[in-house]
Amino acid sequence: MNQDIGNLYSSKDTKTKLSITYNKIRSQTKLLAERLTLEGQCVQISQRCWNIDQQNLLTEKNMETSEAKTFLDDVIKGFSLAQKQLSPKYFYDEFGAKIFERICTTPEYYPTRTETMILKNNVAEIARKIGPKATLIEYGSGALEKIKIILEALEKPSALVPVDISKEQLKVAAKKIKTEFPHLNVLPISGDFTKPVKLPKALLNAEKQVAFFPGSTIGNFEKEGAIDFLKSVKATVGENGLMLIGVDLQKDRDTILKAYND
Repeated sequence: MNQDIGNLYSSKDTKTKLSITYNKIRSQTKLLAERLTLEGQCVQISQRCWNIDQQNLLTEKNMETSEAKTFLDDVIKGFSLAQKQLSPKYFYDEFGAKIFERICTTPEYYPTRTETMILKNNVAEIARKIGPKATLIEYGSGALEKIKIILEALEKPSALVPVDISKEQLKVAAKKIKTEFPHLNVLPISGDFTKPVKLPKALLNAEKQVAFFPGSTIGNFEKEGAIDFLKSVKATVGENGLMLIGVDLQKDRDTILKAYND
């Protein structure tokens, strides 16, 4: 019997059949291994995507928690002072921003129309000072009405970075100005401009950066806060940067009350 088995395995036909069977098994094994590897990679990709989604959710949740804590800290700090106060930045949600736009059109609120007139009367000189291919960064950009006066006079402005705490107003205003200036790179940043502004990577090597801070909003800061803010702006625009700032002159009490006592 053993001899018969030996003869069976030594026959040419049997060797050929075994070889074919072996090659089929090896081929199928290779395909199975490749399939398992591919499925394993798909699982890994799915796991990574899930991890990214979870990280994004955690980031959003952490941001909301952080914003709530900041607000609470500001309330406690402001209401603990002898002269109670709360940062004006908390006025400017979507509804508050719309109210302020209406206030700016009232006869009593002189800052907007006065500053607009000053800009129009001096825009040629401002444009010469800024020069071509500039990147403008407007702090507390609002409806972006004043910056348009400057953009129309500039030679080939490179980009506009409007920074505002009101997300909805910023979105609408940025879309509108992009329509009016189609060749302008508009990169809105939603956030608290009293904190250091991190510019998009595309602007890190900009030739000239110009900060625009109209509306006499600098008057909302206490002395130390104003100094810190201006230092932050300088760090953003760099040593060769410029800043155009609107500052109100001293007014009599009645004028101020009519303008700001809403």
